[in-house]
Amino acid sequence: MSISTNVELIIKGSQGYSGDDMKNFEMFVMGTLKKLKDRWIISYENENNGLTQIVVLGKKTVIVKADGDINYYLRLSENKNTKATFKSNGLFSYMSTYTNRIDTEMTKSNKRIELFYDMEMDSENVIKNKLYISVGLLNN
Repeated sequence: MSISTNVELIIKGSQGYSGDDMKNFEMFVMGTLKKLKDRWIISYENENNGLTQIVVLGKKTVIVKADGDINYYLRLSENKNTKATFKSNGLFSYMSTYTNRIDTEMTKSNKRIELFYDMEMDSENVIKNKLYISVGLLNN
């Protein structure tokens, strides 16, 4: 699959600040799916007047990047601490991101991504995130 295929994405997530209860959300969006060599790329329009891309590099590494009113770049690798970048209203910042677990399945019949990661600032846990992304092919 080297051309883009239209897909429907169901994104369920939980997010919470350190010490607070997790808040759940669910989002349904239309997007595209493309396979390039050894990676899968999922793209969809985001709520920040831009485009979000989720790049699956393997079973244990995923890149999430977005542009628009808010720009960010996260490279998530299981059991690793990485830097995430954020830019909004001319402000630029870094956060540490520790990925607890990544589980991806990008086969012909099933396409899903699960991401569990914490964001830290000054060595203190700030935000916990859990994302479940299901990809459904549309009949064209």
